[in-house]
Order: sequence, then structure tokens, then C-alpha cells
Amino acid sequence: MKKTSLFLLIMLSNCINPQDTGNKGQVVKTMASTITKKFSGAPQLTIEAYIKDKSHYILVDVRSKDERAVSQIPGALSKEDFEKNRENFRGKKILSYCTIGQRSSEYTQGLIKAGFDAFNLSESILGWTHRQLPLIDSLGKPTKKVHVYSKAWNLVDDKYQGVWEKR
Repeated sequence: MKKTSLFLLIMLSNCINPQDTGNKGQVVKTMASTITKKFSGAPQLTIEAYIKDKSHYILVDVRSKDERAVSQIPGALSKEDFEKNRENFRGKKILSYCTIGQRSSEYTQGLIKAGFDAFNLSESILGWTHRQLPLIDSLGKPTKKVHVYSKAWNLVDDKYQGVWEKR
């Protein structure tokens, strides 16, 4: 059932032209809500709650290297770097994110099963853009670009630029 739901979500999103949705921020919220229901074992933390208390979290970007090369949330560790040193983070609050929350919710559930105090960043990097928060590129320089899967997934705020590989 979970795979069927994800498949339908992806298929439906590929039929959407983001510029036709009217309110991309609302689409992001709706998609994040669907993911939250699907991954009930992954506690969600809002972007606002993270910003208020970010010194208490280890932020982990679970996206691919290619996605992270375009941009990431400042201060985030890659999933690979976190995994190399994961025992050093026991007893700390782990907050993971991806594009919209699907992969990071799944990763969060795995961390919880392994005994970590883990959360998913609700709305992930797409939600981050709708709050017009800073992103950095792989060199640590400010950027407004965000890697998204395709034109259909280009749900970034209008002040940002969604980029994807053309197939």
C-alpha cells in the first residue's frame, strides 16, 4: 500500500505544471501533510521550531550528492558524513530533510529504530524556500537554486530557481 501511494503521488505530481497550481506553497504543505500521515512513526518538526532551537539539532541532508551540489540548508551534514560518525551523535536530536519529506521521513524512522532521537523537517527544502530562508551551494556560497526532480516538482518559492536534470 505504501509503495502504491508513493507511486500515485509521483504520477499525479508529474501531471501538474507548477506554474498552474496557483499557490505552490499550499501544494507543498498538502504534500507534506500526506507524507506525515504515511510516515506516522517519523515525528515532524516544523521549520519555525527548528529555527527557534537549531543549536539543539544535528541537521542531516539525506538527498543525493548531485542534489546537495546545487544547494543545501546551511549547517547540514550529508547523510554519508552523518553515517560515518553516527555513534558520535547518540543522545543528540537528529533532524533530517530531503526535497519534500518522503526520503527523510523514511530515514528518520530507521534512525528511531536504531535508538536515535530523530525527527523529520516538515516540508523539507521546498518549505524552506517558501519561508525565503538562506541556502548555500557546495562551496558554501549563497544560492537561490534548488535541485528538484523535474518540472512537475518545481514547487520552490518564486524567488528561487528549481533545477533538474533533463532526461
